[in-house]
Amino acid sequence: MQTKLRIYSIFWSLALLCLVPACGPSESTGMREVLAVSDNLTPEMEITALRRAVAMYGHRGYTPDSQLGFEATWNDWQEAEVLSLFEAMDTSDYHISCGPMSYLLRDVYRALGYPAATYNFGFSNTSFTHEVTFVQLPDGRVSWQDATFNTQLLGADGELLDAFEWLSGERQGSFQEDTTWVRLLVDASVLTDSHCQPVFVGEQVGELASGVLEFDFRVSFSSNVYDPCYGFMTKLHEELDTAISYHQLARMRISDLLGAPDWQERVGQITLEPVDQSGD
Repeated sequence: MQTKLRIYSIFWSLALLCLVPACGPSESTGMREVLAVSDNLTPEMEITALRRAVAMYGHRGYTPDSQLGFEATWNDWQEAEVLSLFEAMDTSDYHISCGPMSYLLRDVYRALGYPAATYNFGFSNTSFTHEVTFVQLPDGRVSWQDATFNTQLLGADGELLDAFEWLSGERQGSFQEDTTWVRLLVDASVLTDSHCQPVFVGEQVGELASGVLEFDFRVSFSSNVYDPCYGFMTKLHEELDTAISYHQLARMRISDLLGAPDWQERVGQITLEPVDQSGD
C-alpha cells in the first residue's frame, strides 16, 4: 500500500536544499543529447530547456550525515567533467542541494557558449540561503535561472527579465510556474506523524536497500517556496519571526559572482536592504 510522506518538523529544508570546470566545445553535442534538448532552439528557448532538464536530474532528499548527498557520492565533482557527471547521475541514488545544482547548470550553459555564474543569497550561516544561476543572452540580458525550484524570472511581457533590473527594483518580475516531478530520497529515521502535509510530496514509490524511502517530489516555485506547511518562505517567516519578501531576500547577497567581474560590479551597486529580525 502506498503511503503519504509524514514529515519530521525539521524536514522542511528539503524544499530549498541548497565548482566544476566548464567542458569544452566538443562536448556540446553530447550535452544536448544527454539532456534531451534540441539543437535548433532560439537562445531563450534553449536556456529554458536546459534549466528544465537539469531540474529533472536533481533528486531531492535528506539522509543522516548526507550519506547519499551529491558531494558524498562524487567527492571529486568539482574537478569532474560535467557531462560525465550527468551520465553517472542518470543511474545513481543520490540527492543534491541548490549549491551544486546551480554550478551544474552554470557549467552546462558555459559548455554551450553562454556566459554564466552563480548567485548566492539569503541569511548567511542559516538554513535560509539559496543559490541560482545567472546566464547571459546574446542581447546582453542576464537571466535568473533556478534549477532547484525549476523556475526563471519573467517580465510583464512574458520575456526573460534581466536579473539585475529586478534586483535593483528598476523592473517588476515574476517567477514562472514550471512543474516537474523528481525522486525524493528520505531516511526512514527522520519521518514521524505530522498534522500538515506538504503539497510538493507525493506517494511513496519504493524503498532502497539502505532503508531510504523513495517518494515522488513535485518541483515548482510556488509549492516549494510558499507551501503553507514547509515552504521556504513559510518557514523563514516562522523561524526568524520576520516579514520579508522573496525580492528582499534575493537582494541579500552572500558571496561574489566568481568569474564574472562585470556582473559583480553591477550587483555591487545594488543597495542590499537591511532586514530587522527582531519581530518588532
